[in-house]
Amino acid sequence: MLVKNILAVMVVGGLTACSGGSSDNSTDTISSQEIPSNNTVPDPVVVSDPVVVSDPVVVADPVVIADPVTVTDTAQCTNEQYDIVSAQSNAISEGVHLPALAIDGDFSDDSRWSSEGTNQEIIFDLGEQKNVAALQLKWLKSNERTTNFSVESSIDNSTWDNVISTRNSTLTADAADVDIVNLSETINVQYVKVIGHGNSSGSDWNSLVEIDLFKCELDEAVIPAVDTTSTPSTAQGNDTIATCDDLGQMLYNGTCSPYTEVYEEERGVLNDGAYLIASSPIEMTFDALAAKHVTPNGNGWRHELKIKSSGGYRVAMTDVYELFKAKITANLTDGSKTIVAQHHAETTATITKLYIADLDEGGFDNAPDGTESDSTALNGVFDVYIRLAKEDGSGETKHLLTTIRSGESFDFEEENDHGVITIKINGQALDSITVADSSASFFKFGNYLQAQNPETGDKLASGDNDGDWDDFYAQYFTESEITFTDMSYIRTVD
Repeated sequence: MLVKNILAVMVVGGLTACSGGSSDNSTDTISSQEIPSNNTVPDPVVVSDPVVVSDPVVVADPVVIADPVTVTDTAQCTNEQYDIVSAQSNAISEGVHLPALAIDGDFSDDSRWSSEGTNQEIIFDLGEQKNVAALQLKWLKSNERTTNFSVESSIDNSTWDNVISTRNSTLTADAADVDIVNLSETINVQYVKVIGHGNSSGSDWNSLVEIDLFKCELDEAVIPAVDTTSTPSTAQGNDTIATCDDLGQMLYNGTCSPYTEVYEEERGVLNDGAYLIASSPIEMTFDALAAKHVTPNGNGWRHELKIKSSGGYRVAMTDVYELFKAKITANLTDGSKTIVAQHHAETTATITKLYIADLDEGGFDNAPDGTESDSTALNGVFDVYIRLAKEDGSGETKHLLTTIRSGESFDFEEENDHGVITIKINGQALDSITVADSSASFFKFGNYLQAQNPETGDKLASGDNDGDWDDFYAQYFTESEITFTDMSYIRTVD
């Protein structure tokens, strides 16, 4: 009703305005024809219902954004310590301290690479390209001095990139501590070269005990725990033996150890460790003519390794398990006779003694493979034979093993299982013997070139007592090298 009244007022007002009245105050009269008799204003014209717009589009529920994607923090890294395949150096190493000892996992000072001089290089091969972010280095006497060094890298062992400019190692609180070097950026490499420039003590020695390479940066040192609970056994796992062989070490009481742990060198005028040609795997060459080592009552010049005479290393054959294997290559002048491996009793009496000889020896049975003895002096054919102690102690027996010429090789194996000795030549075994022995037997190997005239068979005076060995060797021999490769040595003491 309110709407209608308002419309009525608007109509009346509108009519009044349209009446054309003058500007004075006169009032126009609306005729009765214009206003209905009931004096009501007619209902206004009703406009048709407004167009109804269809239901408004209902917007779908708002899209719910998933939890934000978590981007992996590239600073996080699952670390990996890489296996280093090999270590090589053209530098002259100190004695037995060869490159392979810097990657053998042994953090003791005796197991190290050492070389004297500035810019001494040692190269480590990862076997394939790896991402390297950190190095861990253990330097000799790191609590007493710093070592000046630099590092380079390569993917082909030919073109090298600088990784670490010359810097000093960290002076550690303890000699057992290591130097951790996190690189400014990760490098993709196969070869890592460490270059030594001497140390702060004023010497030019570079002595790296151990190096490890890692995929990620290090917060603390990674040093393997030493297993002191293992019990020595004569039945060693093949994997353990192979690991020691690959490292150029012997398996001693269940642990990989350098040969120098139990052996000492008879080297004469040569430098210590001159026999070492390579260390991973190990290769040794013994040169009796170069060493000129003379022992009291000895029968010739020698260059050998033997079980140490002090420290309790020499024990009865019945108290130890030993297995010695090697490929033996002889480079000898015609007419030479040398002993290349032997087991001595405490009194130096023979238990086993392996010879290579181009003399008129004789007295052999055929070798295990049927080979007959040559036994002709100075013709370039060498009999390889072994002397074995008789079980009753009454003397020795003599057994041909094979024949070779200079430059040729044979595989030799000697096993002592608590006094039971088995010899193998090129995989074929002799009958085992059993020996009773004193309390301090010892094994030795190398090159013991006999002072024995190849023409007459006569031996010169023992120990060079007549002072004629120099002239004798100069007259008859120009070459005397015995090389041991594919070596393996196990020693387990009860």
